[in-house]
Amino acid sequence: MSITLEYLPEPKLQFGHFFEHEDAKTGLAEFGPFGKNVDGLHPPYIKVGFVGTRETISGCKEWIEDCSDRIESQNVGRANRRPTSGPVDLLIEAQHEESQNIRYEKILNRDFVGMNAESPFNCCFQMNERWEKPLLGDEIADILRIDDKQKRIWTLVDMFESGIRTLAETPPSPHIVILALTPQIVEHAHSVQVSGNFYLNLRRAIKARSMKWGLPIQLLQRRTILGTGPELQEKATRAWNFCTAQYYKADGVPWRPLTLERDVCFAGISFYVAREVNEQISMRASVAQAFDYRGQGLVLRGDPFQWDEQKMGRSLDFDTLNWPTVML
Repeated sequence: MSITLEYLPEPKLQFGHFFEHEDAKTGLAEFGPFGKNVDGLHPPYIKVGFVGTRETISGCKEWIEDCSDRIESQNVGRANRRPTSGPVDLLIEAQHEESQNIRYEKILNRDFVGMNAESPFNCCFQMNERWEKPLLGDEIADILRIDDKQKRIWTLVDMFESGIRTLAETPPSPHIVILALTPQIVEHAHSVQVSGNFYLNLRRAIKARSMKWGLPIQLLQRRTILGTGPELQEKATRAWNFCTAQYYKADGVPWRPLTLERDVCFAGISFYVAREVNEQISMRASVAQAFDYRGQGLVLRGDPFQWDEQKMGRSLDFDTLNWPTVML
């Protein structure tokens, strides 16, 4: 068997002042988002709403305040030691042992520049108590004691949707709404198996419900803010991902691709094996990203069809199609 390898060079992106670069963080750090080049594509501020307990809302606000300032990358690595040849080299190594722990790959692990009016983002977060919908901790605790996990999750979805609806229907409404989850919600109401490979997922259910209110949402966990857990990225990287996502959700355009023709759309398609409700195995596909030459997301519409709940289950497993990849 022969294998043919082909190198695909990194496509260039365009940022503020029409600066071109292959790396998203470098482009944003040097010249800011592309939206600054075109009227109407750059929000100077982002109004942030919150739904959660007073404690979780306070934690999210502290995180956003941290993201307003510069955050130094904490990615460190062990520098390669040169081979030693004698006592003198060993002595030099011992004297410079601390210098061996250095930050490396600086371009790949850039310091976060801060989300404020003076930074290259030229955009800041705005928070106000009128955009906060506190939830009662006792009420959440009662819901988490519901034995039927499906009912438990749907009751939480109803609660969060009610908060989103209140913020959406009370002008002036925020640009985005952060759902500040408690650790107990994440632990006891994340998802539940319905049948086979079908799961009721709290995150997906809330996103589906929130669409009708016209406000983008962001689910935020306490561990993401604190950086607890070995699988989480370090703070500067989390800030890059979070702020770039909120900028896009507020109708800003962080960058646009340069290598796509005007009549070309980029689509990422993934395939997976699913076990149907009737235990039959099937192959399915989903669209992970879809955007055009402007970098704008696309909504793919298919022909209408009758949904067979007995055969396909009560919910559809899908990814959001109208946002581009934003390093999340």
